[in-house]
Amino acid sequence: MKHIEDVKPITARQCIKLLPMIAKNKPELKDDIISALKKADISIYADSMQSLVYRDIQNSLAEIEKQ
Repeated sequence: MKHIEDVKPITARQCIKLLPMIAKNKPELKDDIISALKKADISIYADSMQSLVYRDIQNSLAEIEKQ
């Protein structure tokens, strides 16, 4: 989950997009994943990337909540 705030936004985005799959297959990690996504500090990224990372986080959270 350290990769949620990876210094490379592309790595962070790929990680964030895969978290719903992990939450589905490892339900015991669901609460930890949700917590990590909600606490993620996207201000570490350039302004142009912040909205993309934010959207990825919101999409992943929504998908996890549906499970």
